[in-house]
Amino acid sequence: LSLNRKPSPPGSPDELDDVVQAFKEMYSHLESSYRQLAESEERLDLAMRGANDGLWDWNVDTSKVYYSPRWKHMLGYANHELEDSMHTWLDRIHPDDFGRTMDSLQLHLDGHTRQFEGVFRLRHKDSSYRWVLSRGQAQWNNDGSPHRIVGTHVDITAQKQAEAALAEATRKYRQEQEQRLRAERLACVGELAASIAHEI
Repeated sequence: LSLNRKPSPPGSPDELDDVVQAFKEMYSHLESSYRQLAESEERLDLAMRGANDGLWDWNVDTSKVYYSPRWKHMLGYANHELEDSMHTWLDRIHPDDFGRTMDSLQLHLDGHTRQFEGVFRLRHKDSSYRWVLSRGQAQWNNDGSPHRIVGTHVDITAQKQAEAALAEATRKYRQEQEQRLRAERLACVGELAASIAHEI
């Protein structure tokens, strides 16, 4: 900032010189703050991309919601295809998972749990369902009411499919074991019957 005026005598700045100096210092502080904010946002963005998680942010006071592009991409949508609203999330939760998910969220918002954590299915753009692990942490107003809750979504569909495949393989193995044991028992009974018949 510079003013087109006669310079003050050396060693005797006036009020306008003080204003100019104050503006220069304020500009310097703002520039530093913006630089730190940009670095912080870049760090968060890199961490989220590295973790491959979707980010969500719900302002409870204003009902405003934010979903990161990755959050939407996990469900098969481009960033502009999904509205940033609570209904975007609520309308996609599998009916069988809705009740317990809302219960877990309410317990956290009521202050009964240290963080929100839920495992549920969300409807994908192709109408299939994706398993999601969601974790969130609330911020509180002075009166103890929730002000904001921020969290992440992790797609755990592959893990759930592997668990289901393992459970099915275990079930088949046990079934085969039971059939083998049944066959061995029948064979033993047959041998015993043959032995008794021979003795008779």
